[in-house]
Amino acid sequence: MERYSAKSIDEMGRLVLHNELRKRLGLDAGQAFVLWHIGSIVILQKVNEDIDETATKMDELGRIVLPAEMRKKLRWNVRSKIAIYYVDDRMVILKRA
Repeated sequence: MERYSAKSIDEMGRLVLHNELRKRLGLDAGQAFVLWHIGSIVILQKVNEDIDETATKMDELGRIVLPAEMRKKLRWNVRSKIAIYYVDDRMVILKRA
């Protein structure tokens, strides 16, 4: 597992994924993914949007939106620093830094 530098959550609950990480994962604007909240971490998993209707998408600037309910449970607020860990070509782990 490889750690990327921490990023901050903005006022709209968005988190920017590093450009290098997006390239490694093959993530482009509109790429579908699901977020899994497990304990104190969030798992971002790349999916085929046709398979999972709960999938959300990354925008053209590499931002993902972390749902308000998930942020509240994790106590991740605006400017919370989130560490990003590359697991494999389909999965990333997000954890408060």
